[in-house]
Amino acid sequence: MEQIERVVILSVSSFITYFLGGWSILLTALITLNALDYATGLTANWRKRSSYKAFRGGIKKGIMWMWVGVSNLIYLILLELGYDAGEVLPNFVTLYFIILEIISLEENSKKLGLDMPTPLSFFVEKLKEIFNKSTGGNMK
Repeated sequence: MEQIERVVILSVSSFITYFLGGWSILLTALITLNALDYATGLTANWRKRSSYKAFRGGIKKGIMWMWVGVSNLIYLILLELGYDAGEVLPNFVTLYFIILEIISLEENSKKLGLDMPTPLSFFVEKLKEIFNKSTGGNMK
């Protein structure tokens, strides 16, 4: 029975790693920010806390990871068709979600009475500029 559990865990983790295109520092940053955002969201909304909101927040995090995986699949399809675009698409999608998570952390932090430190705020603005310039997006 223990052997079956190991095989299942190995199979699932291998599939997830393949789906996400391997593991990178961007994915490490994203999962760390997901956990921090979820925790600060629960803390910032302590009085208004509901299981529905917490469940919905978890679903949103799952959908975020789904889009990271889908962007990697699109990259793999393009690679198979002969378009060597590098890992630009999955990295930009991950960076987009990292920026959103940092913004959400800032909002939760403000609810708790602490503003984002100025150097970090400057860094986030620069990330937004780089993202908008590189993708033609309009992240505010």
